[in-house]
Amino acid sequence: MSRSKGEGSVYRRQDGRWTGAAYVLTPEGTRKRKAVYGKTRKEAYDKLAALQEKSRAGIAATPGRLTVKAFLETWMRDVQEARLSPATYQTYEGYIRNHLVPVLGAKRLGQLTAADVRAFLAIKAREGKSPATVKQMHAILRSALQHAMREDLVPRNVAKLVVVPTPPKQNVEPLTPDEARTLLKTAQGTSWEALWTLYVGLGLRRGEALGLRWGDIDLDNGYLNVVQSLQRSRGELRLKSPKTDTSRRRVVLPGFCIDALIRHRTSEREKLASLGLPIDHATLAFTSQAGTAI
Repeated sequence: MSRSKGEGSVYRRQDGRWTGAAYVLTPEGTRKRKAVYGKTRKEAYDKLAALQEKSRAGIAATPGRLTVKAFLETWMRDVQEARLSPATYQTYEGYIRNHLVPVLGAKRLGQLTAADVRAFLAIKAREGKSPATVKQMHAILRSALQHAMREDLVPRNVAKLVVVPTPPKQNVEPLTPDEARTLLKTAQGTSWEALWTLYVGLGLRRGEALGLRWGDIDLDNGYLNVVQSLQRSRGELRLKSPKTDTSRRRVVLPGFCIDALIRHRTSEREKLASLGLPIDHATLAFTSQAGTAI
């Protein structure tokens, strides 16, 4: 796979990875030397050929001054937004905006080191962030850098070089029967009674309960269907289908849940009627005082 003069070069690095390098077009209109990487000589050769083909077609190579902040924002917008659920996207975005960017954002992506990542995680641990939170921030950065490596923006994923201990599993203590009865008794007669009854009686997640429509609830036959979830993403409430088939399910209603839902349906009809809003199969079962999603 020898290359003629001016076509760039392919060589093996000390760490065993293969590198292809050539002068290509930059966004500024000049030509600069850029490298691509591969596990084999052929992979590096093919990537270099593709890079040069783009350059000959007038497509500029990614600028070497790309910062961690700019890369993470592009990764979230162009890659993760279509893949993640609204709730997970909001979690990722919050960790990036509030933690990763303030510490690492100004660094050039290609100059980020394992020491930088390790120092960032140590800062977050000293700030009192839980081991689970620190591990999740590391996982987000590791995933982003893996994408950067696939796009030939970095030669290796430096976050993979940093080992983060697995936090101890925390045991969740469920409500005792007495605590559950006390909770339901406290909610009785309030506008939240039916909602808390579903939480306690069925174990529904918050988004699952708030995403229920009256068409999903069959009080005559005593069951409801979980087919969507209400989630908040970037300040907006959105209805989303469950991520797995097991999350989409039919749940049998105990008698006390049916009784609470019957009372709730009556109060919802009165509230929505006073607002001039209809109640039908597509109406959310739980709404605000203004008749909107909660």
